[in-house]
Amino acid sequence: MAEREAIFSELVIHGVDAELVEAVKNFQSNRLVRSLQPPSESCLVHGVDFVLEPRLSQLKTSPDNEGVFEAKKAQFNALKNQEDFPGNAGELLSKILAEKLLALKGLAPVRQRNALSKSAIARAAHSVLSDRADQEEPPGPYLLSLCAALMEVKPASQEEAELFRKRKVAIEVLAQAPDIQTRKLAKLLEVDASTVSRWRNDAEFRKSVDKYREFLDRRSGREKAR
Repeated sequence: MAEREAIFSELVIHGVDAELVEAVKNFQSNRLVRSLQPPSESCLVHGVDFVLEPRLSQLKTSPDNEGVFEAKKAQFNALKNQEDFPGNAGELLSKILAEKLLALKGLAPVRQRNALSKSAIARAAHSVLSDRADQEEPPGPYLLSLCAALMEVKPASQEEAELFRKRKVAIEVLAQAPDIQTRKLAKLLEVDASTVSRWRNDAEFRKSVDKYREFLDRRSGREKAR
């Protein structure tokens, strides 16, 4: 935890919004965010154009505080994000880090010494990516783009990202309904039957199905034990 604390503290030191960093550091990458105005790099870095989803755990339990929470929650739900604005804390942090990485490339070596380093950005990105894996969730498009920029490779296209999402859905469906027909699953996912057939014949895909089935079994066992 000390290493994780150091990783995220460095982001705050270099101007990334402290509340956003705190949320991701505390394993709340999925915490929703809403934009308050059209996003811009300067606003994002100083954290003035978004609001995090309120959490009751942030307030001391009392009837009054519960009322405050419900009011804040209603206000949050009334907000609508700008197009292409990241939908959760992990994605927003990834977008900010990608912008800082891009800005870093345009700085002279002397000025880079005072900026957030590429290695620091990479450590933060790795932490967010690991969190997604622990939550058995695929990385979002902004995190994928950040990782691609760090590795200096071409990011996945929107079509590739959508196919990746459908592949994950196929894993979840097959873990619960292993006998579903290939054509029926393909129709459900809106992909070619040949795509589903290729997935089902792939050894790594089958391992993922088995792993997800084991996860569901463990979760079911915990719920029964309550």
